Amino acid sequence: MNMPMYGYKEMNMPFFNKLIKDYGVVFTEAYSTTDQTDPSFTTIFSGRHPLIHGILRHGPDLSERDLKMFMSTNTLLLSEILKRHGYITLAIDFLKRWHKRGYDIYGEPNDLTFLQTPLTKLTEYSIIRRIILGSYVYTPYYKVSVWLSEMYPKASIFIRQDAKSYVIGAIKLLKKIIKEKRKPFLLTIHFWDTHTPFTNIPKSLWKKYLRNNEKVKIDEILSNIKNEQWRNIVRKYHLKNIKYADEVEAMYNGAITYLDSAIRLLIEFLEDEGIFEDTIIFFTADHGDNLIRGNIFQGHGGLYQRVIKIPLIIINLPNRKNIYVKGFVQHTDIVPTIIKLANINMSSHYFDGQSLIELVESGQSLHRVVLTVSSVAKERYGFIDENGRYKLLYSPSLEAAMDKYGGIWFRDTVELYDLKKDPDENINIAYHEPELAKELVIKLKNIVKKLKRIQARLIVRHRVTSRVRRV
Repeated sequence: MNMPMYGYKEMNMPFFNKLIKDYGVVFTEAYSTTDQTDPSFTTIFSGRHPLIHGILRHGPDLSERDLKMFMSTNTLLLSEILKRHGYITLAIDFLKRWHKRGYDIYGEPNDLTFLQTPLTKLTEYSIIRRIILGSYVYTPYYKVSVWLSEMYPKASIFIRQDAKSYVIGAIKLLKKIIKEKRKPFLLTIHFWDTHTPFTNIPKSLWKKYLRNNEKVKIDEILSNIKNEQWRNIVRKYHLKNIKYADEVEAMYNGAITYLDSAIRLLIEFLEDEGIFEDTIIFFTADHGDNLIRGNIFQGHGGLYQRVIKIPLIIINLPNRKNIYVKGFVQHTDIVPTIIKLANINMSSHYFDGQSLIELVESGQSLHRVVLTVSSVAKERYGFIDENGRYKLLYSPSLEAAMDKYGGIWFRDTVELYDLKKDPDENINIAYHEPELAKELVIKLKNIVKKLKRIQARLIVRHRVTSRVRRV
């Protein structure tokens, strides 16, 4: 993870560092449950593992079967729960579909009519959009780029999937809600800046992260990709307009610094309104990113550490600040935590996770092990043992492990890594430690079977409840 509070010293996040020191709780062993956005977001906002809620694929790979399974498990989202309990629910996001369930207001700032002015429509013209973007992305002066990136959205000229536009759009929403409603609120902001292509990141931010290594041209990286379909996607989308390999991680780091300055705007607004200390804020990521690995651009598919180990930070948890908490936690724990903080009784509703407050208070890990599931393979799981040392990646067959790009997101059907000696997962020891691998496979299979049994019971319960209601 390229964040200073997780040990990445090269990263510059001055505001966020101070925020954590004054108000933050950092969970150092936080994990996603999967590797792509749709299933991960569903887990974050439901408190259920993908093997329970049924969303196992992302975007165009999502099937009707996945959606039917999701509906049949009666999975509730946080927005739906809080709305039922009197909260105003707001989201700055573009995913739509089931993700927008329960929100009173949902969309990108460009699409929310009451945020629009005649200037907003300027970005509908591609040439105007390029000029606006170019004015703050390519200026060599950092202070000028910061000023411009904030000036445009303040004038209601919003750039899609841009952190400053998203935060300032959210601030405009909150001003309206605070003035008119005076109700408790849920605000979700889905930042996209750390996702390729890095089109909105000022060059003055990311160029300082360039390393003085030998320059490897992107064409060389592309030539290492055997699958033509993936090679074309990388060339035309993920690494568009990038010339050298070292620019990729530099831009990623620049995007994180850009987020730091955007978050500052939101916190300062909450402070000015006098509601900051009454607002509990969760920061996390739906997944990480491999970026370039093994001289190949891999993106965020697969269940390696750079993808599934994620930040999880809570600001303003009562009576807690500048605390670093060890012990396994996963995205499944976020909703149960919020439900407890909001004093909402959901004892009859199934969650996979537990309240993080228990971990903060007791120091006892909420999960004995970590279980992840791939959204890019037919069937693939990740498993980290009780001690956090050994990690297993497992598919029952080569066919089950295969992704649609010919195998860019796995190396073998069974992979075993010693995270203590090999945190970057370079040496597969499965064939040197066959008994250990076998033991972990058995443990993994037992947990998967347990989750599938729970899912089956939830489906039956929902069917019975639906029939009773109809009667």
